Amino acid sequence: SWGRNQNGQLGLGTTEDSPVPQKIKAFQGISIKMVAAGAEHTAAISKEGALYGWGWGRYGNLGLGDRNDRLVPEKVSTLNEEKMNMVACGWRHTISVSVIGGLYTYGWSKYGQLGHGDFEDHLVPYKVEALADSSIKQISGGWRHTMALTSDGKLYGWGWNKVENENKLSLVYIFEIHSPILNSGEITPLNMSYHYIASVCFLIH
Repeated sequence: SWGRNQNGQLGLGTTEDSPVPQKIKAFQGISIKMVAAGAEHTAAISKEGALYGWGWGRYGNLGLGDRNDRLVPEKVSTLNEEKMNMVACGWRHTISVSVIGGLYTYGWSKYGQLGHGDFEDHLVPYKVEALADSSIKQISGGWRHTMALTSDGKLYGWGWNKVENENKLSLVYIFEIHSPILNSGEITPLNMSYHYIASVCFLIH
């Protein structure tokens, strides 16, 4: 890891920035298969399915049961030993998917971006019950919103739903979605950035 490190999000044991890549010593002997970066926190999944978090933890977005920062990766141990397969980060929240397709979210939820039907922060991974009967294939986290794609091609979104137009002249106020809502259409790969989401859709009207 390398770059800005004011909250320890590089996992190197310090808060000093690094202009060059440095090996994360905490993962010595551990094979990592997936890494995700939030604004100031980082998450990873090992090949064995273990979930890790480090960096800025003010909103519980590390999944470690408190609001403290971590300067090195720490294993999330409150998942009832369920193995994880995917992880993604929003600005201040984290999303993970288990090997059997279960969806979990934790961290900041001021805009309902965790999908639990409320605005409460969660300090440990919490299952999204609205999608408990779905197998999740892909996930993505934005600034204040979350998207999930199911194995049968259905795309769900929730959280902040206020969009600024391209000319930046005004804000379009719609409403905030606190639980997953289905977006119509046949969906293929999903990609989300700070404010925006892009996917390839074939819409049926």
